[in-house]
Amino acid sequence: MKYVSQKEVDMVKRVFFMAMNAGYAVEGVEKTRIPELPGSRLITSKHRINGYIFVVNDLYFVRKDSPSSFGSTIISCDGEPVWSMSYSGKYPKSVVPFLKEALKYNYERAVFEGGRGPRIYPLTNRVGDFEYLNSTLSDSFTSFSGREEIIELCSGKLLGYHEYSGKLMLPVSPK
Repeated sequence: MKYVSQKEVDMVKRVFFMAMNAGYAVEGVEKTRIPELPGSRLITSKHRINGYIFVVNDLYFVRKDSPSSFGSTIISCDGEPVWSMSYSGKYPKSVVPFLKEALKYNYERAVFEGGRGPRIYPLTNRVGDFEYLNSTLSDSFTSFSGREEIIELCSGKLLGYHEYSGKLMLPVSPK
């Protein structure tokens, strides 16, 4: 079995942030639909780093009549999957702009907290009267899981959430 070095793990992580900074959280990003998969939305980006070709596919599913969604983000290198994240939950459309802002907050700074937004989204940067919370059980890029939530500040009411998990699909070199 071939182990990957921390340098190679960091390269995959760099690709993750490059893709996320051009992905779902960005207004106007191109999303395609897969006719065989009703409700699908696919955002794809390609990156060449150090002679490797990375492809990032963010595939998620939504319905017009429901706030529920689920999806997966998969990073492949030279045609083989190397990293994955799955997520599932629900958000009403009214909080999606705030969710995207919270995600961008971490993506633009290349901060990995379970692949989602910060533990608490700063109230000074909020849109509307919401608060974003991210509780990670583990936030290592190689293995992570957690739950994010958006809360209405005045009432404390839970407006939406996603549960997520993921991992590096390559064996990391022992230290």
